[in-house]
Amino acid sequence: MTPDFESALHHFQSGDLESAEAELRVALSKNPTDVNANSLLGVVLLNREGPFGEAEKYMSLALQLKPEHPDLNNNLGSLYWHKGKFSDALECFKVTVQQNPDHVDALRNMGNCLEALGDTTGAETVFRRAYANAPDRGDIANSLSLHIFHNDKVDEAIDTLREYLDRNPDTAFSWANLGRFLRTKGLYDDAIQAYRRAIEIDSSNADFYVNLSQVLYECQDFESALNECKNAILKDPRSANAYQNLGVVFRSLNQEESAISAFKTVIQLNPELAPPHHCLGSIYFDRGQYEDSRS
Repeated sequence: MTPDFESALHHFQSGDLESAEAELRVALSKNPTDVNANSLLGVVLLNREGPFGEAEKYMSLALQLKPEHPDLNNNLGSLYWHKGKFSDALECFKVTVQQNPDHVDALRNMGNCLEALGDTTGAETVFRRAYANAPDRGDIANSLSLHIFHNDKVDEAIDTLREYLDRNPDTAFSWANLGRFLRTKGLYDDAIQAYRRAIEIDSSNADFYVNLSQVLYECQDFESALNECKNAILKDPRSANAYQNLGVVFRSLNQEESAISAFKTVIQLNPELAPPHHCLGSIYFDRGQYEDSRS
């Protein structure tokens, strides 16, 4: 490992992608066939959302230089995945798994590709295999549980996350997903507890407050729902979902002017969203402001 590559790797791991790219280009100017530098430069360009062709060029060269390395196929597959080339990505992940049957990232990525391509049975098989190999990885547990949840296996999805959280209780996204599953079953008290646990672990995520506000609203605890909407906006003042929920709660509290203001804010943040337009139209119609309701 050259000093230039070591420096680039340090920058990459610390999130300084611009410096990492510069160091890697220096390394490759000295040795164009450096496998690690070519591969990492492709990954850096992918993360920087740079030119697809250039990222592909460096990843492909690394793979030509060392075709037996499973991570290189996985990296190239990730590039294709991000560009929506799911069939090409799947082939790369399959090669990775052939080279290393226990490559958990490739198995998860295969599952995502199969899911995107409509092969739900194949995706579930691969997600289960990944989870069996890495039962303590939150991203794997979430991928499996979300997949089976979307395929109407809600009870199993709940059991999967509860099993995972028994061993790894400090994974915020898993608690949030569990809250979503429990809400679907109508287990509102448990869902509220799950969302609150997610917030305890990661209080910076506005979506957790938004989701909690939805459950509280469904329980007709409008004041608590209102507070959680406000908390979400404090965390992310540009959260359209938070303002949408805020408007719905204000309307339920008969605070129509505040509701109108919230819905207008949603439209400013994301004019393409349909719900705020419908909600505004409904308010204006109920008021007899028919022209405004049609605008």
